[in-house]
Amino acid sequence: MNDIIKHFHNLSKDPEYMRSEDKEEIENLITSKDNSDLLYKNIKEYKKNNTEEEKEIEFETELGPTASKYQQAIELVKTVGLKPEFINNKEEQKIIDSRKEFVLKYFSKVLDDIKKYLSQVGQLQSLRAENYDSADKFQSIISISDSERRRYHNALIGDLKILIRQININFNKDFPEESRLIEEAKMKDREGVSKEKLKQLMAQREYVNFPYEKGIFINLNNSFKDEQVEREYIANWALDMYSDLTVLSEKITNNEK
Repeated sequence: MNDIIKHFHNLSKDPEYMRSEDKEEIENLITSKDNSDLLYKNIKEYKKNNTEEEKEIEFETELGPTASKYQQAIELVKTVGLKPEFINNKEEQKIIDSRKEFVLKYFSKVLDDIKKYLSQVGQLQSLRAENYDSADKFQSIISISDSERRRYHNALIGDLKILIRQININFNKDFPEESRLIEEAKMKDREGVSKEKLKQLMAQREYVNFPYEKGIFINLNNSFKDEQVEREYIANWALDMYSDLTVLSEKITNNEK
């Protein structure tokens, strides 16, 4: 998506590319706890189970299973349109195109959120390793950095849910029809449209099945009663996506041209 993602991609892929300070930064990212034992465990497993050669193949030839579901969801959204018998309804096609444009941009936004969040995790751990003049200064700097980490994590969770919600309403075949109508009626371009008319218009669309029934590309079928469990789950999902950020971003960019 930008030079920062490509920078981290190159660091992970080519050890000769790394400067000494970059190696330390990546090592800090890989060994960061981020207030989650589960995230820490998975980072260590990722480091242990991926040789440089394997990572090069992963970056250059194919996406991992988590990123593949993300890419699959993107491609499915692109296929959605009107049913053949309604293809002449230009006004409704325009609305569908508008929805697709919004969702496709949000796919990129979530990838950017992942990059910012995990980069901040690494920065936090790097700050913890530095020497400070006093305990008060250490506490102040770490507190500010940790607040930034949490802010990026919150942004990721919020944008992820917005993306999933919009896909469910507009494109997901498994989404309940009544819920779809209620949500669609709230859109500005549906003002003044009766429920019955709206139902007819929504029935003109082709809908598709996604990898996960409700989460689309992330397994959120089990409702999280504990907010912290949900946060850790999404943090681990972001980690699984991390090594494929550059490839996914390039695919999206190329498809937009």
